[in-house]
Amino acid sequence: MYYSDNNPNNYSDSYYNGGGNFLYGELTRSGKITPINTWVGKADYLVKLGKKINYEGGIKATVSKFTNEVDVSKFQSNNWVADKLLSAKYILNEDVQAAYSTISIAYNEKINIKMGLRYEYTNSNLSTTTTKNIVDRHYGKLFPSFFMSHKINDNNGLNVSYSKRITRPTFNNLAPFTIFLDPNTFFTGNAALQPSFTDEVKLDYTFKKNIVSLGYSIENNSIAEFQPSVDIATNKQYVTSENLINVKIVSLSLSLPFNIAKWWTVQNNFIGAWEQINAINKNLPLQLQQVIFNFNSSHSFTLPKEYSMEVSGFYDAGGLFGTSVYKPLGALNFGLQKKLKGNRGKLRFAVTDILKTISYKTIVDRPSEYFYTRSDYNFSQRIFKLTFTKNFGSKSLKEKRERATASEEERLRVKT
Repeated sequence: MYYSDNNPNNYSDSYYNGGGNFLYGELTRSGKITPINTWVGKADYLVKLGKKINYEGGIKATVSKFTNEVDVSKFQSNNWVADKLLSAKYILNEDVQAAYSTISIAYNEKINIKMGLRYEYTNSNLSTTTTKNIVDRHYGKLFPSFFMSHKINDNNGLNVSYSKRITRPTFNNLAPFTIFLDPNTFFTGNAALQPSFTDEVKLDYTFKKNIVSLGYSIENNSIAEFQPSVDIATNKQYVTSENLINVKIVSLSLSLPFNIAKWWTVQNNFIGAWEQINAINKNLPLQLQQVIFNFNSSHSFTLPKEYSMEVSGFYDAGGLFGTSVYKPLGALNFGLQKKLKGNRGKLRFAVTDILKTISYKTIVDRPSEYFYTRSDYNFSQRIFKLTFTKNFGSKSLKEKRERATASEEERLRVKT
């Protein structure tokens, strides 16, 4: 897998006094060139150990490397002068080796059990052309998992699960960069980011098509994006990704599908949770907690003459965004489909985020530090799609096998 990012930015700043009179101008430019190379190899082995027992094992190796050249300079005396504090060439080398195995047991007609164990060993080194071993980590971790389902009867069932997983920082969050919002505020990467580790326990109860889930998770070294801080010595504000001590969540979710009419189907999902964040701020412990609520609903309509329609949306009542608090937000989507006669295909028109409301408004308010900042991140994109689908070949053939490549996990670490 190969990825390359060339991100040049040019800034022209004008300064005025309180009376609106021009004082002086300033030109700044920044650049970031980041080629990322990733090699992935994976081998799986599956075998039946009996009528009721299946075994799956495998190995995987991932080798990643990027160079990240950052240049920030100001135009002074008719020349571009480099800012040595913000300019450097970084080199990251990382390799991850993993071995894993899973046993699936059909204990009887009502009980199924699945147990897994994964071991990963990671080597990660970040240096610059002038400073070696800025980050140099070598560690191994075990990741167990367990799942059991119990079919009580045709209408009732129970599932219980436990898993431990790792979330690695994206390469873009690791790679230092500089994007100015104003002369004293800028986004940057964090080369010292650590991966996070999550332990999660979950209990599901199913009644017909309705599902109630109760879960608890604790994520150590949780990665929080867009976290603001101020360097008092320079009066500069940095917005970057940071590791928290941990994030604890107790959640209750409901999945409630039902039919209002033969032609009108509804899928509703409710999530309520208590969230607690523990972090270090200015060498002192910081704890935030909040009750959060999320709701999404999808309505499907079967219309005459082979038409169908779908309206969906979500509402988020707000919550914690790292050590920030974000305000409520939501979105509305629409889709219309027509089946063409004679098996000639399907024509679908869809609009996402119709009202352009996916905007995170975050606030950090710490009166004891005389620190208050509000940030608006607008991720809304109203997208119109017109899609034509036509299936070819015999209907009697088996459906195509879903195939996930070995690099799916690594692709998620590259954000464009």
